This record gives sequence, structure tokens and C-alpha cells, in this order.
Amino acid sequence: ANAETYFQQVDLVLDRSKIEVRHNSEWLAGMSAADVLRLMAKATLQQVLQREDFADRMKSGAAIGAHEILYPFSQAYDSVAVEADVEIGGTDQLFNLLFGREIQKSFGQEPQDIAVFPLLEGTDGEQKMSKSLGNYIGLAEPPEDIYGKTMSIPDRLIERYVRLVSGLDPEEQADVLAMKPRDGKAALARQLVNRLHGEEAARRAEEDFDLKFRKRELPQEIEERTVANPKDLVAALVETGLGSSRGNARHLIEQGGVRINGQKADVDAELKDGDVLQAGKRRFVRIRVG
Repeated sequence: ANAETYFQQVDLVLDRSKIEVRHNSEWLAGMSAADVLRLMAKATLQQVLQREDFADRMKSGAAIGAHEILYPFSQAYDSVAVEADVEIGGTDQLFNLLFGREIQKSFGQEPQDIAVFPLLEGTDGEQKMSKSLGNYIGLAEPPEDIYGKTMSIPDRLIERYVRLVSGLDPEEQADVLAMKPRDGKAALARQLVNRLHGEEAARRAEEDFDLKFRKRELPQEIEERTVANPKDLVAALVETGLGSSRGNARHLIEQGGVRINGQKADVDAELKDGDVLQAGKRRFVRIRVG
């Protein structure tokens, strides 16, 4: 099920007819204990412990599970099994990618080239984009959600997103970055939806956003507030200062005076990172999930 979900996302970016998919169970599942020992003999413990998170834990005295040492070997052996020419990964995978080169050489193979890319911060502007942190923009999400989440990113991230995910050429990137922040984010949001869902979907997503927000005269600058439990709207209203008490917050909701992203919210509504929470006509906060 997970694999099919991955394919649905990959298909939005790559032509699967030109891709050969291999499952590493093809070569890992049949390995005996002797095979594993022979593989581990290709490197030293000192080499493995150079990995940054291992080194940090060694310094702090934090535990390193014995099984964790196997992971770099198994990933490196993937490169051996498919005779990889190039491996792509984020900066957090640099050690593993380089380790793969060393293991390939020990098997008499030409070492792979590696392409390392920066990690993209999530919509909260603080931590790397992650589904588990709730600060992500999903490739397969509805166009309206992709557009709206992109519009919610902090202004300081516009350049990072434009450089890393827009797919625009350098001149087009410069044009977007020369715009006012709100206009730049709108251009970026349009481009992302266009890349994933097409020009017509991008147009509709922009119209939907304008209908929900701009025509409601959303303020140019919205203060960000962090909430501990995004599933408790009453508590979130109190935490953000939009409600003076739980009773007041509940009353606001029941009277139809609370909106999330321009839509009236009921007491069971859940917040997501980047949502705009509104109480009354003129009080707005942008939600960050902490």
C-alpha cells in the first residue's frame, strides 16, 4: 500500500515508463549471517562512527543500537546490487552516499557519483518538511491545498522554495524574487500547482484562494501563534488570544464567528500548520503547530 502511494506521487513528476523499480528485498532477503559478516568486513567500525549523528551520540554518551550500524551497510549494498552510477539524496544522507562509494570499490566496482540536495524547510519555516510534523505540502494533495499551503510559508522562505522546487529557469526565478512577498508567493504557488496538476488547476486554485481570502480583505501581515493541540479548536482560540476563555471561545464558534482559511468552523474542526484562524471580522492569526 505504501509503495503504491509513493508511485502515485512519483507519477506526478517522473515518467514511470522510463523507470525500472527494484525492491532491495531481492538481494537483502536472501542474505545469510555469513553474507552479512562478509559485507561488514568491507569497512571498519571507525568508518561507520564518523557518521555525524553517531559521532554526536558518542560525545554525549547517548546510546547507539548495534542494529543501527547495519543500516549504512545495507544502503551501500543497494548500490552494489544495482551497480549504481549515480545516487541522489539529501544533505542528511551524505555519509551514507559516500559510504556506498567505498563499499562499491571494495567489490571492484566503479564508485557511483552522488548528487546531494539541501533539505527543504516546512511551512513552519523552522524544521525540515515532514508529514509527521504536519508542516508539509504533499505532491498528491488537491491543488487548492498546495496553493494555500504555499501562500502560508514565511516570507523568508520564498527564495528557498523558488530555488529548490519551482522548476523555473534562473531569469524566471529572479522575476519572482523581485516581486513583493505576497505576489511572489502567489507566483510560486501558481507554478507549483501548474507543475503537478496543470495550468487549468493552477488557475482554479488561485481563484479559490482569492475567493476565500483576498475578497475577505485578509491583512497583509498576520501574526503567527503556536498551538499545542491543533485538534482542540477551543483551546487554540484561547492560546492564540482570540478567545478570552474556553467559554468565550466556544460561544464564538457556536455563533459562527470563527473561520479557518475563510470557512466557518465548528467546534470539532482541526487546525493544520499554516492555517489562518479568524475570530470576528478583524482578528486573524496564522497557526503554527508546536
